[in-house]
Amino acid sequence: MHKSDFPIILIILLLIITTCARYYPGDAELRFEKFCDPPDESKIWAYWWWHNSMVTSEAITRDLVEMKDKGYGGAIIFDASSSSYNTIVKNKPGPAFGSDEWKDLLAHTVSVADSLGIELSLSISSGWNLGGPQVLPSESQKKMVYSEIEVQGPSLYKDSLPVPVHRLFYKDVAVQAIPDNKPAKDIKYFMEKSLNGQFGARGIYPLFKLRELNHADSTKGPVSSDSIVDLSVHFVNGILSWDIPPGKWKIIRYGMTSKGVYTSTSSDNATGLSLDHMSKDAFRNYFTTVVIPLIETSQSAGNSLKYLYSDSWEMGTINWTQDFEDFFKEKRGYDPVPYLTVMTNRVVDNIEVSNRFLYDLRKTVSDAIYENHYVYFKKLAKEYGLGIHPESGGPHSAPIDAIKIMGNNDFPMGEFWARNDNHRIADEERLYVKQSASVAHVYGKKIVAAEGPTTIGPHWERAPRDLKSVIDRVFCSGMNRLVWHTFTCSPQEFGKPGIEYFAGTHLNPNVTWWEESTAFIKYINRCGFLLSAGKQVADILIYYGDDVPNFVFLAEQVDSLPSGYDYDKCDAQAILNRLSVKDRKIILPDGMEYKILMLPNEGSIDIEVLRKIEELVRKGMIIYGPKPEKSTGLKNYHDTDNEVREIAKRMWGEENQQPTIHKYGKGMVLSRLSFIDLLSEIDVDPDIECSDSNAHIDYIHRVTNNEHIYFIANPYAYSDHLKTEYRYRTDSPDYFREREISFRVSGLYPEIWDPVKATRYKVTDYTEKDGRTKISVLLEPEGSLFVIFRESIDNSLPDYHEAIYMNVKNSRDISAEWDLLFADGYNTPGSLSINELKALTEFENENIKYYSGHTIYSKTVELSEDELAGISKVELDLGQLFELAEITVNGKNAGIVWKYPFRIDISSFLESGWNVFEINVVNLWCNRLILDGKLPANERLTKTNVTKFNRPDADKYLRRSGLVGPVRLLFY
Repeated sequence: MHKSDFPIILIILLLIITTCARYYPGDAELRFEKFCDPPDESKIWAYWWWHNSMVTSEAITRDLVEMKDKGYGGAIIFDASSSSYNTIVKNKPGPAFGSDEWKDLLAHTVSVADSLGIELSLSISSGWNLGGPQVLPSESQKKMVYSEIEVQGPSLYKDSLPVPVHRLFYKDVAVQAIPDNKPAKDIKYFMEKSLNGQFGARGIYPLFKLRELNHADSTKGPVSSDSIVDLSVHFVNGILSWDIPPGKWKIIRYGMTSKGVYTSTSSDNATGLSLDHMSKDAFRNYFTTVVIPLIETSQSAGNSLKYLYSDSWEMGTINWTQDFEDFFKEKRGYDPVPYLTVMTNRVVDNIEVSNRFLYDLRKTVSDAIYENHYVYFKKLAKEYGLGIHPESGGPHSAPIDAIKIMGNNDFPMGEFWARNDNHRIADEERLYVKQSASVAHVYGKKIVAAEGPTTIGPHWERAPRDLKSVIDRVFCSGMNRLVWHTFTCSPQEFGKPGIEYFAGTHLNPNVTWWEESTAFIKYINRCGFLLSAGKQVADILIYYGDDVPNFVFLAEQVDSLPSGYDYDKCDAQAILNRLSVKDRKIILPDGMEYKILMLPNEGSIDIEVLRKIEELVRKGMIIYGPKPEKSTGLKNYHDTDNEVREIAKRMWGEENQQPTIHKYGKGMVLSRLSFIDLLSEIDVDPDIECSDSNAHIDYIHRVTNNEHIYFIANPYAYSDHLKTEYRYRTDSPDYFREREISFRVSGLYPEIWDPVKATRYKVTDYTEKDGRTKISVLLEPEGSLFVIFRESIDNSLPDYHEAIYMNVKNSRDISAEWDLLFADGYNTPGSLSINELKALTEFENENIKYYSGHTIYSKTVELSEDELAGISKVELDLGQLFELAEITVNGKNAGIVWKYPFRIDISSFLESGWNVFEINVVNLWCNRLILDGKLPANERLTKTNVTKFNRPDADKYLRRSGLVGPVRLLFY
């Protein structure tokens, strides 16, 4: 190397070091800078609804510019209509999905998004349940059907057989004969086990029902497999030729037919059959015909299209497809045809054999969906440089191993629903984020996306303050990218609030609070930024078994898990391919660590999984769970059952009904312990503890190379916050008090980062003991903050406890005498002076009572020098406010308040003497829509396809609005 090269090399090295430092996870200054103004990858996305394809290039441009301005980082283009027209009217259609005109609009979208730096994803069909008019009946979703006839032998049968009941498409699978000795039709939960039925309400079916051992009616004999006669070779061109042996027989004709499931919510001209997710040929044909032209159009216009998407499975169950027998042989190692009699709800040989066959059937269906649809989808997308993030893990009754299938995604995506009193009321029916988070943590994905906050019923009836708590809750479940459902594109000709989808929480440039949405969106983005840093911290990894269907629902679903501990769930594939052990910790390739593996309480286990678990325990892994008794599946099950029992005896020791701790190799096997005793035995303290044992704190913990990041949220609600997303009520007014929280961290310096205010504090008043750090934290109801532990202290920061211990020296009520200006008109008075504050809904003037939009409250307040003397801070407390407000003091913008408590620091804006206050309060559309619903169509001042409010009793939806107060100045 020549000496003259050294300066160049030095410059290159310095550039590399500088670049690394810029994004170094522990660089707090740059981290805080990004926290205040998060990068695009951390920003909210839009579930961008092209309702009935009705979009225009002008509306597309406006939407994308507005998204960029308000802090969005991406959007999923979702061409669709609605699946219900009870509360809305279908708007006129735009260009047909995939037509030349539609592709021109897509190209325009990609070009504009490219210029703005917005990432795009494209839903590859119109509506959900992937498919469309291009899907032939032979390519549609299928199930097995059969017909039966009774015959008597000895005789010659040469005739046709009745065709099983079918629709759209039919193809024979096999013909068999069984002795007609009235065999049992007695397989418990047969419809679910054979994938003919749904898995309970909302697709949630207790899996133990599928896995429990059940028995046939003892008065009816099972069908012996040796007695089943395969007649398929004798069935030619629809005619069966068979010499019937003596006795009575049943001839069964098995075939497959289309389920007749159609796409849902498709735009006009795009409705069609849903394609067969078990068939690679069906997907290839669809991808070639529909998707590739859209990709080519997009990529000719720019580079903003990054992903392809398909929505959640809402098609029920399927159980057969073309060439399924060969696929079954490949995966399960035996021919399924001799056991087809089980598909008629008859026990073959015994209930053990029949249940094992049905288990293998479900597993094979899931494997076919995984390989022939989702893995193939990823392969085809990758050929065009694109990723995929289908909502492939349910939550509806999909016949799948959800973690395995979602692990194929470039990033997993689930969904969550805002609280509602008439749809998806129970938490376990509406919060599906823990599954996506588990997938991301176990399979090394950075992004955990979620569609939400979804609703069916409310229209423009949810403000940011109503949604923060559920968003915080799913943040604590692992979400770090919110895909807002729904952002509907509404061209200008449709007026305001414009055309809307029948579901979702509406957020687009036509909502009343769009201009004020930036503060709320920045909150979401700041949380997403920090919750994407480093890796998740969880103590427990739970193997959720490998039966089908298999899902993870509510984060709190693990019974008896004490507060202060977190977990992830994993599938068999993760155990077999990704788990290793080091220093008694479970290690994954991407750096995730767990203290213990928990096994499901099922009694049976896949033999390959148990072999791998034994190997890992020998190397030092700790497991907790019941002693398995048998293997899964039908092939060689006597041998694999014996092997399971032998391994179990080695690992668990002799059968014992008492709590056991059994050392095995370098590891341990524990069973029948309570969670408290279990965690104590392996010396794992809670990650987070609250000194108030009656209180509950939601949390999530992430760790970087040299930082610990805790997000903590108070799930308790204000007593007057009646429409909030709350989980807890208390007798204590508002549950607004300081809590002492202990973290499983020591030797580092704590800081408090506030994602609402974008402020940062050092913490000097804390204690350390026994490897834990204890801090007093003030969390108002539905409040949240980050506690970050760093290697050094920044003494330039304000002290957190000095800030929260600051006392109110005095307060001044300024609730009287305000001037009101109704900025959006709607036949309201130009201005109005009031002596005292009250809700707009309490005014007699109907145009005020039902007003929707911006109301500017203004007044002047004189402050003397004596009042301001010795004051460190002055806050404006707005009391009760519906729904959010932007505050201006002396002509300077002080910020936006959108959540309880509606307080804001105005210290730097005040002057001695007269001060001018303007509070720009904005409420929701529902109130004006109620009034317009009472008027003839030609007298209405709003325009929308939503008809919910056009009813005589619509006043029940009227929502308090305006500034109610009391409004006070708080002097600290």
